[in-house]
Amino acid sequence: MSSNIKLFGVTAFVIVDVLLLAWLFTRDSAPDTAGEPSASETNQEKERAPVDESVSLTRSGPLTLLRVHRSDCSGETTPKLEISIDAAQQFREVALPVDDDGELAIRSVLAVGASSSERLTLLGTNSDCDKRGYSSADGGESWRRADVSFDWYIAPDGKSITSPDRTSSPGCVPISLTFTNEETAKVVCKSGSLTGTTDGGETWAELGEVPDMRAASFIGQNKGVAIAATKECKSQAFRTEDAGESWTSVACIDEKAEARALTGGAKQMFATDGSRVWISEDLGDAWS
Repeated sequence: MSSNIKLFGVTAFVIVDVLLLAWLFTRDSAPDTAGEPSASETNQEKERAPVDESVSLTRSGPLTLLRVHRSDCSGETTPKLEISIDAAQQFREVALPVDDDGELAIRSVLAVGASSSERLTLLGTNSDCDKRGYSSADGGESWRRADVSFDWYIAPDGKSITSPDRTSSPGCVPISLTFTNEETAKVVCKSGSLTGTTDGGETWAELGEVPDMRAASFIGQNKGVAIAATKECKSQAFRTEDAGESWTSVACIDEKAEARALTGGAKQMFATDGSRVWISEDLGDAWS
């Protein structure tokens, strides 16, 4: 009887010892995840919205600016319109048109204009990607359907450009549009190249290129400013004197923020990343 008890005790001890060794081995061989993001943190990182390429900035007077997150017909994102009447010192969000059920009536904004802080015009698209025009006489508090006309804008398909006379392909995917009259316009392509037309969009010709160009604004036919991302500066300003054939780096607008839209004239240029605004009064040499 005593021998059986001894045998049972030895066996139990051996089993416990084996289990302990197995646990120690498992602990030591497991990967060290201290300081690493959790699965939920990784998923949050993946779900963060990318930099918005659909931001546009329109100047409608000496002090009036319209900032738009254009969106598209898919309904995956929501368009947004903001107005500033003090040269970008402050922006206020403008309510967009709604239908009879109180739902947003447009899925994207193609073009906007303002003759005053109260009188606004808007061209957008509905869920079927059909164009719809609206006007407001009270700063966006209410809208009514209207026939509106804009000279140039990126078409609803996101690949074409609409001019006063036609809709045509610039030969690339446009992300930014700048024009000086009914015949002359330039498009910044997603590839970073610049293409232009001098016959109302009937023909397009490739111009110069700045790697990772995001937006451009021209004062007349030849002089212009562009924004691009470089290794040292996320929003680097460039200037051209020959209609975009060649570009000179002039100033870093911001090392970390990525400006996506640009507008202005000879006295003031405005750049935005969708929230912040930078202003230059010397064609891009200095920004504040």
